[in-house]
Amino acid sequence: MPPRPDDSPVWKDLLQVRQTYLAGRKVLIKNGENVLFWLDCWLDDQPLCIKFPTLFELNDFKYISVDDFVKKNGLITFRRWLPTVLQSQWELLKQQALNFPLIPSKDRVSWKWSAKGAFSVKSVYDRLTIDDKGESYSRIWKAGLPYKIKIFLWLLEQGAILTKENMVRRN
Repeated sequence: MPPRPDDSPVWKDLLQVRQTYLAGRKVLIKNGENVLFWLDCWLDDQPLCIKFPTLFELNDFKYISVDDFVKKNGLITFRRWLPTVLQSQWELLKQQALNFPLIPSKDRVSWKWSAKGAFSVKSVYDRLTIDDKGESYSRIWKAGLPYKIKIFLWLLEQGAILTKENMVRRN
């Protein structure tokens, strides 16, 4: 769901980390009410939006649950007519999804990036900043240097200082 102009800044920030949240969800599907058809790993080892990116972009129901998809009997609309290749992909995917055995009990959603399987803001933060951790960064922050020099060295490591090399690369 794209941000709207009247959304609060906090909500806009949450929408930016939505993909990280969805990547961290681990779903055990039972009735399909809490499982997103395109965005969760339920039919294969990867989400259907990654396996079928063109179908995902063209469909009008990006956030439909598996339960709703089955209730609609797979009759969802697309923004334009599908070519033969995409139509055959869609028919195979639809049959595979409709034949998936659903059980009348609640889905179980857990969190991959936590030992206990419970969501925490810290685990999302750790996942988002995983690239910031490294030997060079810890040496910078632990060095006995003035703070402004530490920040300059960190920015240099990030490639954010407009050195001659970076200026040439950015034209």
